[in-house]
Amino acid sequence: MNTSENLTNIVESILFGAGRPMRLSEIRSLLGTQNIDAELPMIKIAINALEERYLSSALEIKEVASGFRLQIKNEYGDYLYPLWNDNSNRLSKARLRRCTTRRRYSPDFRTAESSSRGCCQSGCASRTSRHRATRRSFAAASRSAGRGG
Repeated sequence: MNTSENLTNIVESILFGAGRPMRLSEIRSLLGTQNIDAELPMIKIAINALEERYLSSALEIKEVASGFRLQIKNEYGDYLYPLWNDNSNRLSKARLRRCTTRRRYSPDFRTAESSSRGCCQSGCASRTSRHRATRRSFAAASRSAGRGG
């Protein structure tokens, strides 16, 4: 493999592995850590070679304000949408903490189902609604006791 082709592959691997846009100077400094002396025009030539290589591919080299990045062409993005569209029900950290705290410290909230599937999967919200009337009655009793009557 000649030097320019090898430099092209190295620059390609840097852009792929970085996961963010890379400036030419950053690429040069990375190459310098591996004792590869490449000037900015050589790196730009390697990037141009990659752009030509990707003309008939789903990938492209895109120049943005913060440098160059390897990305998927817009027309192929719709095929990846299902990977990014996560509609699963997730709990906030506060809600998850509340469910696990109840499970850990309140024996009346522990059931065989909650221990096998996890508190929130087995219906922490349903247990909350089951005991809502009880909590309301306790709250009302404490409010009336505080008023003296």
